[in-house]
Amino acid sequence: MRDKNVLPPTLETALAKDDKVTALLKKLAYIFQPSYNIKRFTLLSDHRASLIQVINPPIYLISILPGICVWLFNPHLMSVQLLILATFAVVLLQHGINLHNDVTDWHRGTDPDKFLSWARYYDGNTYPLMQQTWISLIAGALLGLYALYSAQRLEILLLATPLVIAGYLYNAESRPLSYTRFGEWVTAICYGPGVFGCLWWLSADQVSMQMVAGGIFGSLAFAGLAAAILLSHQPPQIETDAAVNKVSYAVRHGKNKTYRMSRRMFLLFGIGLISLNLINNVSQSAIIVLVAGLVAALFFLFKSTPCPPKVLIPATLMIGINGLLQLS
Repeated sequence: MRDKNVLPPTLETALAKDDKVTALLKKLAYIFQPSYNIKRFTLLSDHRASLIQVINPPIYLISILPGICVWLFNPHLMSVQLLILATFAVVLLQHGINLHNDVTDWHRGTDPDKFLSWARYYDGNTYPLMQQTWISLIAGALLGLYALYSAQRLEILLLATPLVIAGYLYNAESRPLSYTRFGEWVTAICYGPGVFGCLWWLSADQVSMQMVAGGIFGSLAFAGLAAAILLSHQPPQIETDAAVNKVSYAVRHGKNKTYRMSRRMFLLFGIGLISLNLINNVSQSAIIVLVAGLVAALFFLFKSTPCPPKVLIPATLMIGINGLLQLS
């Protein structure tokens, strides 16, 4: 098992040449390094990741950050308690989809080098994983349904139900959506209108033009962030994905174009976040700070090779700083 305090020689060299701020970001990205880069290390077959490593808590930020932004920006916030409950339901749904994804990829052979795999953690026994998948998906769906019923917003099911089904089909059937050319964009829609849009709609106690505009800009922001994360994850897996006919964006367009698209999707996230601030009449100084943060994040992503932690860390910092400015 790797020592997180020891960096690979290539990364040590890069850090030595870089400025302190970029070096710190790169080290943080390494600490939360995704499983597909574990193949850089020589691992014995009996080595096993810990449970907390396999759970990989940072990946759930993509479900939690939309809830935080709804809390910060919804001009007609109805209930913080219901928002927390619904956000937790989203986390459970994401967890179930992640488990299902590991099962699908394990059986199809797209993640042979994935060290932090639930299937590998269970020594290839995917039966308990599918049990946990169903428990997590059903619990998330019931909790979400309870939140909608409590808020008297069952009409949200018209938007939420097809997207929950799409999340299941992302890994199910003989041809999962994740193995088609629609996989990246299904993910974007599920986290944009699906997660942010539904949380925004659920939490509003009235409809206004500001509320509608906020829902659109926030949905674009988190659609962009989800797509940026997924696209940054794909290039290291081009060979194994192509071998099993998984036609991901990276397989179709190559790694360089995929990384460029990931950066563009992060730009979409930044523009959406700044637009949310503008329609909420945030101070000019706060907007300037956010624009500067977006420029710095894009510079970092252009200077380094994007991967999920390098996309999530700047996004989380931007939202965190945004929250501090909003509450100050």
